This record gives sequence, structure tokens and C-alpha cells, in this order.
Amino acid sequence: MTDEQLIAQQARRIADLEEELSLRNEAEKKIHMEIYGIGGPLNDNRLEYSKAQMVPFARIADQLR
Repeated sequence: MTDEQLIAQQARRIADLEEELSLRNEAEKKIHMEIYGIGGPLNDNRLEYSKAQMVPFARIADQLR
């Protein structure tokens, strides 16, 4: 493999990883909004989870950050 081929392969891999990261970041935001039941700009708990139900969701949200 020539240097040019290696550089092209690495550049393609970097571009693919950057796109994947962008998609994952967007998914993280959507997951966060879904976990906290955000309806609009406020954390309004529209699904009315109890505190006990929210504990696992909070742990998941912490891992996403």
C-alpha cells in the first residue's frame, strides 16, 4: 500500500467516524429529551414518572453525558 493510499484510507475513516459521532450526539440529545419527557422548553415530566421510576433513567442520562 502506498503512502497516498494509506492517507486516503485514513481520511475516509476519519470522515466516517466524524459522521458517526455527529449522529450519536444527535441521538444522545433525543434520548435525553425522551428520558425526561420534555414537552417544549421545560422539564415537565409529561409521562408522570415517579421518583423511583426516574432513578434508572437518571443513571442512563448520566452515562450519556
